[in-house]
Amino acid sequence: MRDNNIFNLQQLSICETHKLIIEIMYRKIRVYEYGGFKGGERPLRLLFEDETVEVEVVDRWIEEDLHTRKRRRYFRLKDSLRREYLVYYDEKTHEWYIKL
Repeated sequence: MRDNNIFNLQQLSICETHKLIIEIMYRKIRVYEYGGFKGGERPLRLLFEDETVEVEVVDRWIEEDLHTRKRRRYFRLKDSLRREYLVYYDEKTHEWYIKL
């Protein structure tokens, strides 16, 4: 698949291409969350390297990959300075990711 660290997108399946795009666009992040009964129910604070940011949920939705059946819970967030963030919770790995 890789040749000298360059991807040949023509050789990747649609599913592999989608996964690669998601990995490039998002990075793993630590989140304090309200867990409820199913875990990862909604983020309360985002943890960056040197600061913690309290957030409120502006919008939320669920997406499911048709091929892998992998579910992600997306959240559009806003902090007290009105900065917006897009994060998702991966239900399979129980990890949080933020859009770069």
